[in-house]
Amino acid sequence: MGREEVRKALSILSKYVEEIEEKDPQYFWISKVAEKHGIRALPVVVGNALVSYRLSGTGEQYWEEFGRFFLKHEPTIENLISFIKNSKYNKAMKEQKVKRVERVRRVLERLDERYADLNLLKEELKRALNAKGTEKTIVFALKMAYYLFKALGLPVKGDVELPIDSRIATITCSSELMDASIDEIMSKKRDEAIRIWKELANEVGLKSLHLDALLWLPARGLRRALCKGLEAGKDVVRKNLEEYGIREAEEVAELLVRKACC
Repeated sequence: MGREEVRKALSILSKYVEEIEEKDPQYFWISKVAEKHGIRALPVVVGNALVSYRLSGTGEQYWEEFGRFFLKHEPTIENLISFIKNSKYNKAMKEQKVKRVERVRRVLERLDERYADLNLLKEELKRALNAKGTEKTIVFALKMAYYLFKALGLPVKGDVELPIDSRIATITCSSELMDASIDEIMSKKRDEAIRIWKELANEVGLKSLHLDALLWLPARGLRRALCKGLEAGKDVVRKNLEEYGIREAEEVAELLVRKACC
């Protein structure tokens, strides 16, 4: 198992939390929307995160589309619904996604600075969606709310579990942190993956809140590369890390890419 290797990689990456988060394209566009609308953007940021699944493009592309739209429109739920209906990168299950936004509309429309307490926001979303609170879209919504508060310079309370999507599941598998396939990590092994990553974050003095950017951004294109072989996977992670100014990019890639999960 690769627990020691992953711990070492996280110890290195923990030095770069601010740089990596602030270079995240999703943070870039949320910060632009925050600059335009302030805290009034919180409802549409959270609402959009709750329907950010089954995308037809990358997360980076989708949040750029969102950012460009709300730089030209007021941050209302009506405009969010219009955006979803016409999105280029969020084509699947549009009717279901609009209904989901409508379901949490009352919660979204009362969001303000109080919800910089992410535990409070989590409880509101759990109740509205009759959910456990560890579901991928809920924890992703908390992360995007954190990005908005960060952009506004507001301190955040609480922590957020790691959203286990395809990228995170791939790096969980490739690092040999778990003896499971990518699909198993995204389904029946999901809660176990969340628990293990949280333990490792605690061991290196990180909030789980920061894990997503540290792992999700370097894992861009990893699964596709690993289908070509282990070295191709290492090369992708190294190049992604170098884009974010990580001086130890090669070492981290060696630590996180140890198995060709495809």
